[in-house]
Amino acid sequence: MSTLGSWVLSIAGVVLLGTVIDLLLTKSRLKTFIRSVFASVTVLIIVTPIPAFIQSGFKADFDWGNIELDNNYLQYTETAKLNAIARAVEAVLADDGLDGAKVTVDGEVGDEILVRNVVINLSETVIAGESEHINKYAEVRKKVAAYLRVSEDKVSVYG
Repeated sequence: MSTLGSWVLSIAGVVLLGTVIDLLLTKSRLKTFIRSVFASVTVLIIVTPIPAFIQSGFKADFDWGNIELDNNYLQYTETAKLNAIARAVEAVLADDGLDGAKVTVDGEVGDEILVRNVVINLSETVIAGESEHINKYAEVRKKVAAYLRVSEDKVSVYG
């Protein structure tokens, strides 16, 4: 049997033996003492092979040439970041009295997020009383451009 297999079996044996003895003993101070002894023995058995690994020059040799990027996951995270920005813009507009605006952000995610364009659909927007008489397209464009720190020509508003 391999060294690793015998090590795992010895751990399992001590745990099993400790469990059986724990079930057979009644509640007493002796039971707590035996339980602590078996816990100490289990820890000792688990730690025993560590010095042998260190002395034998244990090396973890990884083949770094076979690493591949999961492009689907990267695309998912980029989309999630852009969607989070869109939800934040919707929240800012809702705080300003334009509840129900649908925002779509297109951009490039790298070290920094580069926003290419922002599309805002106001067709289902409910405008609060104070904001009724504003030029909603110009105001929304200005607020979103200021919030995202992009030029106003990258923000499209319709609806």
